[in-house]
Amino acid sequence: MDTQTQKEQVYKLSPSSLTYLYHECKRCFYNQIKYGLYRPDNPFPSIFNIIDKEMKQHYLGKETHEEVEGMPAGQFLTQDVGVKSALIHFKKSGNTFVIKGTLDTLVGWRDENSYGIIDFKCSNPSEKSIAYYDYQLAAYAYSCKYPANGMSLYPNIKTNGL
Repeated sequence: MDTQTQKEQVYKLSPSSLTYLYHECKRCFYNQIKYGLYRPDNPFPSIFNIIDKEMKQHYLGKETHEEVEGMPAGQFLTQDVGVKSALIHFKKSGNTFVIKGTLDTLVGWRDENSYGIIDFKCSNPSEKSIAYYDYQLAAYAYSCKYPANGMSLYPNIKTNGL
């Protein structure tokens, strides 16, 4: 009798794949998560990476309410924060997942001693695509609240936004 136990298969979910890949092609999403088969990348103009980097650098350390009209008092604290969640077990399917990715910016709010996650966009997202980003932002928030190491640095994520 073979007493060796099989190593548990853990599927990695990236928050951005929950936004883009899942809504564009559910089969592509499944194949990527389940089998590691990646859909060919679309060409992505480097200008968007440059704009993204400049936006993050511009806001880092600045006061939210001074930079964005109508935004509550707080501070842009970090940029490009790597996050990894604790394991997520689904009893019904027997699958185990982990969420792993890099969030754009974390904001500290002064009035509630809480945090917010901001994902910068280089264009104005449509109303339809804004709803898709909820998955991505919620995945980042979950990873901050329930990190792999069990020691949440940002447990009080109250807001997400673009």
